[in-house]
Amino acid sequence: MEAVSYDNTLGAAFIGGIFASILYGVTCVQAFIFFNADRKQSAFLKLIVLTLWIFDTLHLIFVCYALYWYMVTNYTNPAVLVSLPWSISAGILLTPTSDTIVRSVFTYRVWILSGKNRLLTFPLALAVFLIQLDGLASGIKGFLSSTFGKLGEITWVLYAGFTLSVVADFAIAITLCYYLYRSRGGIKRTDSLITVLMMYTINIGLLTSVFQLACFITYAVMRNFVFLAMYFPISKLYVNSLFATLNARDSLQQRDNNNMSIPLSHRTTTLAFVSDSSQGATQNASTVTPLSVHVETRVHESESKRLSEMGDNPSDKWAKSLPV
Repeated sequence: MEAVSYDNTLGAAFIGGIFASILYGVTCVQAFIFFNADRKQSAFLKLIVLTLWIFDTLHLIFVCYALYWYMVTNYTNPAVLVSLPWSISAGILLTPTSDTIVRSVFTYRVWILSGKNRLLTFPLALAVFLIQLDGLASGIKGFLSSTFGKLGEITWVLYAGFTLSVVADFAIAITLCYYLYRSRGGIKRTDSLITVLMMYTINIGLLTSVFQLACFITYAVMRNFVFLAMYFPISKLYVNSLFATLNARDSLQQRDNNNMSIPLSHRTTTLAFVSDSSQGATQNASTVTPLSVHVETRVHESESKRLSEMGDNPSDKWAKSLPV
């Protein structure tokens, strides 16, 4: 019997489980921050966050069960490594469902920021829908399969799902950056905010795309569990990307408001006008008339005027591009 390598099988799956657990902790913190924010949240947005948190919790339970099943229940049975436990199939069903909710929110943002451009938004929405169908097909096939070999019978479906995911994430990120860049108005304060939003969007799209691509490559090239090290954390990356975006609204708007025109100083200066006596140069205290001058200094006054003429500032527009 050929020796079994646990490093690239159970070891890789275990590392993926660790990453998933860490990200789930971040998910819980992000959800706590969202529900305890001062901002009044819409019921629909709260429902989205609660649903994603529940899905993320179930996904971690599925991951932990799969690891327990491999490493404890079947500790002395290395032949079980070819088997496909039901919890992994359930995770295959749950992951695209959770990811679809997140992608739908970001697609809605594209819809709003692009001025409801149907020609641009429809292909993105179609890609998100096809990814969901692909995930459902893969999950159902997983429940009908007892081994990874039988799941591999629909390899082309898995490849299509990975490819669509990478393309969709990249396209959404690039599109959001494009419309954010177009909203630049030459005002240093607002342009700085737009740069922050662009970098944030690029990082989100890049991170999820890299993990999807790495999962795709390792699944296609390496016949082991290395792909699980990338696959287990993927859904949590998407959930955290949305939660971080929602929680960033308050900090971005606070940063924007802190740069608005505010009084820097209020200073009162007293001047004295001395009248000359009819004799020519004699000063007299009774002829001194005090005059108070109030000096007020403001900053960014011209920028605020220009910003009001432009309409919504970037942080407000970013906050409004949500399904609320």
